[in-house]
Amino acid sequence: MSTLTATASLSEQEARGIVDAIPQTIVVLSPDGAALYANRSVLAYTGLTIDEMMAADFRTRVFHPEDVARLLDQRRDGLARGVPFELEQRARRHDGQYRWFLVQYNPVRDEHGRTVRWYATGTDIDDRKRTEERTRNENLALREDIDRASMSVPAPFTSGPDARAARSSG
Repeated sequence: MSTLTATASLSEQEARGIVDAIPQTIVVLSPDGAALYANRSVLAYTGLTIDEMMAADFRTRVFHPEDVARLLDQRRDGLARGVPFELEQRARRHDGQYRWFLVQYNPVRDEHGRTVRWYATGTDIDDRKRTEERTRNENLALREDIDRASMSVPAPFTSGPDARAARSSG
């Protein structure tokens, strides 16, 4: 084994060690978006093995069925542009519960500017999404209450004896 090969192998081992030590879900992707590696946090969250995460269909097993088609299109477009991008998506936890994640994709480039890897990090934003939904629903209910209340207020007197009495007393 040449020194360069040994150094590259050691560097890859060190990089995986660092990625595994970070308490954040991280998937390393090839330039075309194929999964190359998933850290321990991803495996613990999903309950999948590393081989299952490397399978071509892992996205359909991890992401919410209503999100998959949208995500594939947006992800393909983002990878093609070659600049950092992010997506919000629901990921299935090992117990079957889906939670919202903000997934941020960042390219790693070689000395010629070519993308050699993508790092996708996932941050659980489920509590934020639920709070936003609750606030949206509360605002809608309040708006409906205001609309109903404004429709039930009688119009001011403009003519007749009550209107004359109100004008003369005021």
